[in-house]
Amino acid sequence: MGFGGVAVVALRRLARWLVLFEAKGDAVGAELLEILVDVSPRVRRLAVEHVRRGAPLPNLDALMRLGLERRELARDVLAMLGCGSPWDRLLFVFELLEAGTPSGELAEGITNELHAWINAMGNCYVQPRALQSARLASLWEKREKLLPADRPKGLLPYGFPEMVEYHLRAFHVI
Repeated sequence: MGFGGVAVVALRRLARWLVLFEAKGDAVGAELLEILVDVSPRVRRLAVEHVRRGAPLPNLDALMRLGLERRELARDVLAMLGCGSPWDRLLFVFELLEAGTPSGELAEGITNELHAWINAMGNCYVQPRALQSARLASLWEKREKLLPADRPKGLLPYGFPEMVEYHLRAFHVI
């Protein structure tokens, strides 16, 4: 990308930031989703940064669906979900794995996310909602299928960490 391309991305990022700054209420979530589908990772990063600074997450169903339909956005979705419910984070990871074996950076991101989730659960006292619990339990039953034998070497080479099951049992999900 030449200087002209860099300048265009910088201008697009600035324009998105200005619109996001002025947005109120539900418009913030809609704008975050719009930013997240931008072709430039630098512009998409704006949505992640905004949520990390305390903005509410956009509609969770729309956010997760976007990450599942466009796997190149899954790492950004994971980063945004890191600011929300730990149960939504884990559910998204399971849904990603159910959708197919991830490769490369996404496989590494999922592995890192599971370990970050385990660490975060050490300070978690939030019970999963009934729908979250039911879906997590259903996906946990399929865990052998979620991690097929031909998975990438870097993706949880020994299966799910034991602490995932521990936390699922401690919160009566399984």
